Amino acid sequence: MRADFKTGVAENSVWVITILAVFLFSSAISWFALAQVNFLYEVWHDRGGVAEHIEKFAPQNKYKSGFGETTAQERNRLVAAIIHALHLRGEGLRELQYQSPNGL
Repeated sequence: MRADFKTGVAENSVWVITILAVFLFSSAISWFALAQVNFLYEVWHDRGGVAEHIEKFAPQNKYKSGFGETTAQERNRLVAAIIHALHLRGEGLRELQYQSPNGL
């Protein structure tokens, strides 16, 4: 009975390790695939309520002004630049700026 227990634990351990490896591999593949399309930000912006949240909450930001007036195209550009910088371990994030239609 003791040998059966050890065999069961070993088999279960192999399954747990296999499932974790598949999960990590599929997560990495998904991350890199979604990064190529900016995590579908344009879809979320237009259909997921992101634009409405920006319009509502951006004017309340006391540290950054004018973001609520940016266009969807400018926001898409910023998200793409942020994702690119994150894949470079944050290099270039400090230099990012946005332009609102009124020039701010």
